[in-house]
Amino acid sequence: MIGGYSRRMGTDKFSLMNVESSWLEDRSEVLKSIGLEVIISCRKDQMAAIPNTFIVVKDEEALEGKGIYSSLISCLNNRKEDLLFLPVDMNNITSTELLRLKNSHESKPTAYRSLDGYVFPFPIIIPYSFLSHLIEAERNGVRFGKLLSSVPGRVNWITPENETRLKNFNRPEDLLGNAN
Repeated sequence: MIGGYSRRMGTDKFSLMNVESSWLEDRSEVLKSIGLEVIISCRKDQMAAIPNTFIVVKDEEALEGKGIYSSLISCLNNRKEDLLFLPVDMNNITSTELLRLKNSHESKPTAYRSLDGYVFPFPIIIPYSFLSHLIEAERNGVRFGKLLSSVPGRVNWITPENETRLKNFNRPEDLLGNAN
């Protein structure tokens, strides 16, 4: 799981609470329910806030401030295996969508695409073999979304009814009207 800087939210998303649990705990349970090991990607300054019950991969210092590439490259370098990346702020996604993604994974990046062609950057499965593409794109200043739309990958189509489950919550006002 990944969190980012949470600048727009104004507080670290790892620590935000639903009714009975933190966003981190809630998303972890969804991942565990489909048989995935939960690994937290975070910056050095976030490590103390992560409960010691989680496996933590500290973002590589050389990648500090490099946005999403920091988490993706650090985790793939550390784990050396294909990984499903889920932002901690995707509160509406269910085990059904994640299982569909997991079951359709082959040896290419695997993501969701809307009927109008938009590729959702997350959740995504990125194979370890794709690491060199990520490193090159980060070095060349290629935005992650642009990279995704330019490489062949495995795509799952999402219907408009399910599209809201792929929404993440970046700002406090994004939470208004959300059931979680």
